[in-house]
Amino acid sequence: MSSLASAHQGVLRERWIVAGWLLGVGILAVLLCLPFLRLVLFEEEGTWLNAAARLRHGQTIYRDFFQFHAPLSFIMTASWLDVAGPTLAGAHMLAMLVTAGSACFIYLACRQATGSSAAGAFCAVAWLVVSQGFWTQINHHWFASFFSLVVAWAALPSTVAGRTAWWRPLVAGMAGGAAAMVSQSRGTLIVLASAAVFLHPRRSRRDMLTFVAGVASVPFAMLAYVAGHNALADAYSDVILFTLQNYSQIQPVPYGHATTLQTFPAALIYPGCAVALLAVVIRNRRALLHDQFLPAAAGFAIAGFIGSFPRPDGTHLCFTMPLALPLAARCAVLLGQGWPGAVRRFALAAAVCLMLPAAAFLLLIGLGTSRIPMTQTAAGAVQFADQGGKAGAIMRLDSLPPGDAVFFYPYNPLLAALSGRGQVSRYDLFVPGYTTTAQYQEACTAVMRDADWLLLDRGSMSNERLQQIYPAMTNPSPPERIRFERALETWFEQAAQDGNYELRHRTSGTRATLCESGWD
Repeated sequence: MSSLASAHQGVLRERWIVAGWLLGVGILAVLLCLPFLRLVLFEEEGTWLNAAARLRHGQTIYRDFFQFHAPLSFIMTASWLDVAGPTLAGAHMLAMLVTAGSACFIYLACRQATGSSAAGAFCAVAWLVVSQGFWTQINHHWFASFFSLVVAWAALPSTVAGRTAWWRPLVAGMAGGAAAMVSQSRGTLIVLASAAVFLHPRRSRRDMLTFVAGVASVPFAMLAYVAGHNALADAYSDVILFTLQNYSQIQPVPYGHATTLQTFPAALIYPGCAVALLAVVIRNRRALLHDQFLPAAAGFAIAGFIGSFPRPDGTHLCFTMPLALPLAARCAVLLGQGWPGAVRRFALAAAVCLMLPAAAFLLLIGLGTSRIPMTQTAAGAVQFADQGGKAGAIMRLDSLPPGDAVFFYPYNPLLAALSGRGQVSRYDLFVPGYTTTAQYQEACTAVMRDADWLLLDRGSMSNERLQQIYPAMTNPSPPERIRFERALETWFEQAAQDGNYELRHRTSGTRATLCESGWD
């Protein structure tokens, strides 16, 4: 009895230790995110804020406004803002919680890989330092990362014989289905990686069926949601057809493109994992057969690597980097076995030094944030990291008559959301090679019929800027773009200029019929 009691006490003590580390990792993640609660820089966040505002005002995704992403992240954001309030700080609180949750699951997965809480915490902190700052924001990539890490946490322990709990296949399946309903490509890859674990001939039929049911549950719920709003055909057109036909043409960039001092460790993680895994196999050719954790972790790392394409730049690698960390941690343990203590300490010191530039970069961002002035908007006080005239543009939008409608071009969903004006068109993003001729024409009709004002971002309209963002773009000025912009400048006259932002007012004679022909 005493031995059983001692074993039980040992299990309880271990659980308390894990809970303590989890709490510490979560608190650290929140503290690192707090300085960026009101900071905005990239327009991409506005896609989710603007879509959430449309949903909260009764519009239906795909039917009333265009999106090529699966619906779950939009529904989650809108639901959260219903509770927290439609402010940027409220939205960033959700981003902060998602980040903290992701860090906690990195800790759990890497602890499973190494058997060390300290190693798991190091992996979580390393990811936080590399990824947060300007990108502490609402973004479907962070939702996908969170759900993917839940899958990894639920699936990886089950690769160890005798340690499968009944709920792990269910949790992994539901989280994988949720990831697919946030990011179609990355989510599908995560489902495939976890399927290699659970749909194995040596698995029980119960585990297989539970996993499949879990995977199907969230997509089925989203399908029911879209069908219930009579938007099934629109969803198929936007999410499936448009993505297959238009998304990838201008997106490709070289691996590690636009990497900074902060994000360069993320660019090293996949090559580093490949070299480390090769070294493990060379050292022990049967490692992949005998260490059941290793091939499963490799599967998730491969899913993360492929999922970073077609834009494997520094930022997107930060989104997928967590999926490679369990493999990196496991390889480090296997390679370190038999090494002298001094060598292991040197390797740890080298890993810490590798993170120092990223930590310094994040610290500088945090210190710089405190000096950025607050700008009052309809979404509360915000800090514009890159002014470029945004503060002045927001003030001018606030001064417009309340009922006047504004069209934002070519990509300003953030200002549309922060100003509370919304977007006249069904479309937020206008990019040559991505936006179709039919979409330009439809937007033209909506603008000429409904818009009282235009807000043009001249900086984003330049060909040089477009080709800097999209190096694969071959023709930045196709005929449909030229015609559309000529119509905007002809039928709306300039009223004000703030940095890159030009406000234009509707002139007499503007009518929807101006956009009826000449687009073919």
